[in-house]
Amino acid sequence: MQADDSQRAGDPGLNQPGAGPTIRTAEERERVTAEREAAADARERVADERERAVDERERALAKREWMADERDRVADRREQAANHREQTADRREQLADAREGTAEERERERLKRVEARTERYRSSARREEATIQREIAASEREVADTEQSSPPDGDSDAPSDGIPQ
Repeated sequence: MQADDSQRAGDPGLNQPGAGPTIRTAEERERVTAEREAAADARERVADERERAVDERERALAKREWMADERDRVADRREQAANHREQTADRREQLADAREGTAEERERERLKRVEARTERYRSSARREEATIQREIAASEREVADTEQSSPPDGDSDAPSDGIPQ
């Protein structure tokens, strides 16, 4: 052992922090280089997989948002159609009332329509609140998923996000 240490005493690499024993043969150098390249390739593949997973999550989130927007647009169109029908019915009723009805009966019917309209507005507000709550929950889940999938400090080779290597 002393002879080996005395041979290495002149090697400047031994005094470097983290330096291992000097590689003496070309075969050993080639093997170590190949191992390093393989490890670098593996790290690159893991990074690519992580990037693909993030892209896929972003696409899924965008699709969910688009679908929620589309549902809201459909609900708005339905509500507009219902309002239009109600306005048409109101006009017809006004004409009929002008011909035959009493003021008290018209007022009661108008109040019923106002109550129905108010309930539709409340229902619409509840749907909008539920949509907002779902979006908040989805955002919180995505943040939690992103935090769970980040690698621990100092160990970028460890697959902590569940993606196979």
